[in-house]
Amino acid sequence: MATPAVVARPGETRRSLRRGGSRTARGKRPPETEINDILIISAAIYIERVDNLLQEHAKIVQFISVAEEVTGRKKLQKMIYIAKKMQFPFAEKFELHMYGPYSEELTLRVEELCEMGFLAEQFVNKGSYSQYQYNVTDAGLRFLEKANPVPDRLADFTQKMQVQSSRFLELVSTLLYFDHLDKKEQIEKVHIVKNKLRFTEQEMTDAFDFIQEMENYS
Repeated sequence: MATPAVVARPGETRRSLRRGGSRTARGKRPPETEINDILIISAAIYIERVDNLLQEHAKIVQFISVAEEVTGRKKLQKMIYIAKKMQFPFAEKFELHMYGPYSEELTLRVEELCEMGFLAEQFVNKGSYSQYQYNVTDAGLRFLEKANPVPDRLADFTQKMQVQSSRFLELVSTLLYFDHLDKKEQIEKVHIVKNKLRFTEQEMTDAFDFIQEMENYS
């Protein structure tokens, strides 16, 4: 007796019948509307991440803008670290380095800002040594027009640090790095990690007084 022919229903093929069911039965592809929704959500997440990243870039440009200029890579590192310790919203992570707290993230961010044309980096020859000076460009000022507002008191805070030497800011930032210790232990730690700088007792006193003054801005 002949085997009856199998008739495919709409949406099925003879091959799908042999494999055990229709394409619909095995699982549909996501509808086009669902794919569009996924793409829209992914794009929104990406845009939000980019915006957050640019806001972190903007904070550095704002800082240098209110300082008018910053001379020295080391000094910029110490100023941003001290600002972060005083609760200004900087996201960069710092580790203890040869010259005090240092952030690789901040170094890369400054390089990117220079490449974007928002910061100008100028090599300054001081005779026996050289430094890099940072200023905000016209493009950087236009960039700040779309940034979040400058935190209150940042301008005064920055100017207080601007007039200090890199040596003094290195001392202050290193003391702050050990601020989880009591005062005596902080001083001992600084003398250990900065033994070549030979900070005096008066410098230590001035540094603690400066930290107390800066805490009024937090």
